[in-house]
Amino acid sequence: MSNSPIKPLLQCQQPKALSILFLAEMWERFGFYITQGLLVLYLTQAMGLSDNQSYAISGVFTAFVYLSPLLGGYIADRIIGFRIAIIVGGILLAIGYGGVAFLPRHPLLFLYLALATIIVGNGFFKPNVGSLLGTFYQANDSRREAGFTWFYMGINMGSMLATLSSGFVKEAFGWPASFLMASIGLFLGISNFLIGFKYLKGHGFAPPQCQRSPRIWAFLHTRTMVLIGAILAIPVLACIMQYGQLANILLSVVAILLVVGLAIFSAKHDTQKARQQMFALLMLILISVVFWAIFFQIFFSLNLFVERNVNRHFLGHELPTVLFITFESLFIVLL
Repeated sequence: MSNSPIKPLLQCQQPKALSILFLAEMWERFGFYITQGLLVLYLTQAMGLSDNQSYAISGVFTAFVYLSPLLGGYIADRIIGFRIAIIVGGILLAIGYGGVAFLPRHPLLFLYLALATIIVGNGFFKPNVGSLLGTFYQANDSRREAGFTWFYMGINMGSMLATLSSGFVKEAFGWPASFLMASIGLFLGISNFLIGFKYLKGHGFAPPQCQRSPRIWAFLHTRTMVLIGAILAIPVLACIMQYGQLANILLSVVAILLVVGLAIFSAKHDTQKARQQMFALLMLILISVVFWAIFFQIFFSLNLFVERNVNRHFLGHELPTVLFITFESLFIVLL
């Protein structure tokens, strides 16, 4: 029993910051999976787009969502720190989800702007919550695995709550209410994060070289430039998303550059063992691309299949389509 994986998971000596970051990540995933789960249905039903158009918009949106943390994580690590990145990202996410909820006239243009805001917000938020949690564990800390297991459960609980509730809210109150719920989730996550600042202690600030700089105005100017760049990135991304062919070319070029860059980085390691390990990791990365491409059909083609071909009547009620996505997160939490 002493070697049971359950025992360290139940230990209570975790940093107090874990609960704050657990809830921040849970509410962020809650908002994201409401949008991810409903987006294809919203595009095909509410906006009357074809399946191919809906797949193109959803696919480009998802690709940029998972690409943006590369830049957002780098900016947080080098310039503004984890705390500011998380706050800025959460605010942008709340605005983006609210934008989807309250689309004015000419909705497709404003939809691109709202989705672009979500992409930028996700870039600042998503990579830095887990990175901030990692700063609370020393090297070889026996609590690390248990702490990140709980953190991972927060991700799946947020996903489960989103897909469990959003379909019923949409059926009862309409599309705007469901996307507004995503915005409210981010508001709760950021509020919880700000309230729990005292538990973060000295973690998550800007890099020491910036804090020690006597040229404080230069540091503030750098922060300002980051925020201005984030705001300017929103219309740029919206334009790219509007032209699907351009987005596909850009994403393909970035993907090739990343793979080539990782291969060069792997080849530069000093020892043969290190090079072999890095190339093995690169192969796993390429395999994971195939896995996630198939996995995300849950939100795309499988979502429409359930909507159109599955008998969803149960005890005299028709179950929401997005409810079926809940099983994925539910089984992760249970098993």
